[in-house]
Amino acid sequence: MLVVRKKQDLQNIIQKQKQLGKKIGFVPTMGYLHEGHLSLMSACKKDSDFLVVSIFVNPLQFNDPKDFEKYPKDEQRDLQLCESIGVDLVYLPELDEIYPEGPLTTVTIKIPHLMNCLCGKSRPGHFEGVLIVLARLFHILQPDIAYFGKKDYQQFLIVREFVKELMFPIEIRGLDTVREKNGLAMSSRNSRLNPKELEAATLLFRSLKIAEEYAQKKNISIEELIEVIRDVLLSSSLIKIDYISILNPETLQPKESLKGKNFIGIAAFVGEVRLIDNHIFEVR
Repeated sequence: MLVVRKKQDLQNIIQKQKQLGKKIGFVPTMGYLHEGHLSLMSACKKDSDFLVVSIFVNPLQFNDPKDFEKYPKDEQRDLQLCESIGVDLVYLPELDEIYPEGPLTTVTIKIPHLMNCLCGKSRPGHFEGVLIVLARLFHILQPDIAYFGKKDYQQFLIVREFVKELMFPIEIRGLDTVREKNGLAMSSRNSRLNPKELEAATLLFRSLKIAEEYAQKKNISIEELIEVIRDVLLSSSLIKIDYISILNPETLQPKESLKGKNFIGIAAFVGEVRLIDNHIFEVR
């Protein structure tokens, strides 16, 4: 497995692979890898000839500097996990490789109809930062296919639309959320939770499943279902709700009723750690 830290070295390797007719697969990460990341790598490896994984904690997508400072890192463990999957190349750039003039930009990329809700509303600048770093990584790597997890379903939709609108010749694919046995969505941030907080965090997915059961069995409004979710989450004093939204899963626009397909997105602080989760289900 190759480990590359310089953009020019990476581009030279990618160019040689493309000259050999290789299909380049890409999984961008911020490190501190878990089974969710590894599932993306495994899927992408099957769909490509040369798999590249980037590990870069992007400061532009953190609207809270303290959150950026506390983001967990373990480079050696990440590299061992990548090697265990059969990753061909890990790109580990320093900050100035991605942002030569520093982590500031005069360009703002927005997709308003997908960014005016959920995390786009509660974390100003977050997705703008995601799209800036992805634009740079896509230009550097020129991958043929890239994989993203659907735990951040809003991000998946935004990236897919971004690539389509700017005509990047990249196929964007998503994989469903990978969960612990207790239902907790795998996240690098989970490592910051103490045992009591980890137990409380399981209420996020539990609230989503209870919501689906209510929606299927009872004639209930969207507002009433949101209250059901709220009650489940607030059964723990360790949880502070950021948002609960029920939207159209294709457009992320509000719905008038639960009939048809529904996307429930939630974000909550468990202790000091902000977690997200979501669930899609259909009511006939």
